[in-house]
Amino acid sequence: MNGSLIGHITKASNEELEFKEVAAFPLTTEDIDETLKRVQALIDAGFNNVVLFYYPRDWRIGEVIWTPSPQNILPLKEKYTSASAVTAVELDKLRNQLTSEDICMIFLLIDAPEDQLMAYQHTQRSNFITHAGINKLQGAIKLAQILNFDLSQSLGAGDTPMDTFLSGVGLAVIVGGLELDLRGLTNTIRLSSSTELGLLLYKAYELAH
Repeated sequence: MNGSLIGHITKASNEELEFKEVAAFPLTTEDIDETLKRVQALIDAGFNNVVLFYYPRDWRIGEVIWTPSPQNILPLKEKYTSASAVTAVELDKLRNQLTSEDICMIFLLIDAPEDQLMAYQHTQRSNFITHAGINKLQGAIKLAQILNFDLSQSLGAGDTPMDTFLSGVGLAVIVGGLELDLRGLTNTIRLSSSTELGLLLYKAYELAH
């Protein structure tokens, strides 16, 4: 959730995994209105293949998808099978839905050719929207405070530019071949696969014990 929802994954009495929230930073009404203004501007500019994913604070609801085109509902359901719902309500109704509950993150996806995107002011194909100042680094800092440990003395692993917490840990581990402009406070290493990461974590556990 890009730092906007923090908690523990625990095992319930029925052996199912469940999420226990310890902190959340929902979007404000202003955040939502600003996002929907962008959506309306994109639609007005002819971008009909706009897809908006939103993630409520209540993790049990899961991922909800909105499209401005009702004919896209079935294809989106088939493509994103993890979504709990796909809707195509009017934008005003979408706003009412988004502001009636706590929404922690919105992901805006624009399915359009690169040359068309470059000709318009919104040039990013995808956008993760959280409350101002909230990202994975801020989430990691908050979690370290809650769990009472020194983030600068920890190890963190990531593989995307969104993994900003890597700049707050002591040892940053970058997994995969993607070039990231993120560095650990003490050192940074690169691993080629999750298998190598598993071996590193196992070795780190051995050293700590």
